[in-house]
Amino acid sequence: MGLRSKCWWFFKSRKPSLGITPDVYLSKYLSPSFDLMDNVFVGYFRNKTINEPLGNLNPSLNLRYKFFNGKIMPVESKFQPYITAGIGYLFDNTKTGVKF
Repeated sequence: MGLRSKCWWFFKSRKPSLGITPDVYLSKYLSPSFDLMDNVFVGYFRNKTINEPLGNLNPSLNLRYKFFNGKIMPVESKFQPYITAGIGYLFDNTKTGVKF
């Protein structure tokens, strides 16, 4: 289980703005190479183009492949890269839908 926070710079509007997204995740060990991750983040962006804040909720289910699995890199490596892929659903005050 983990808690993290991200800070985003939102460029798609006429006036770029800053966003904050707290993120909570659960990770389940499947094998030395794979973890299953379930995470939810809640975001807030100031949307200056329509003078309305944009809030969103994004639950997702991901599979994480770890390169530090003993085959590619040592398990106890100080640098532990991984790649994540999955599916999620986006709820916000303008649009909802499935995302990859």
